[in-house]
Amino acid sequence: MTVSSSPSTSFCHTELYRALKEQAFGIKGFSMLASSLEQATASVMLLEGSMLVVELTTRGYCVANSGASGRHCETLEDLLQSCSPLYTRKRQDILIAKLSQLS
Repeated sequence: MTVSSSPSTSFCHTELYRALKEQAFGIKGFSMLASSLEQATASVMLLEGSMLVVELTTRGYCVANSGASGRHCETLEDLLQSCSPLYTRKRQDILIAKLSQLS
């Protein structure tokens, strides 16, 4: 997985970077693009091979480079599940593996 970031102290930048690192199992990589006090954007390579520009604002996470109506999600997990069937499958596989360890 590739990760690229530039130093920044904005809340949105820090939160988007942290969320993407937590979801590293289900994406090929990401690169932080821009940030300000009110928003941050990152380029995200999905497991399917397509690239998304994900934006985090006070309204939540959204795909900035899609022709969609700008649907915002409360979590990055929700956004990735709506965009990437392979992310959803990988997440389910990890959950099932963890649950099977409990039994």
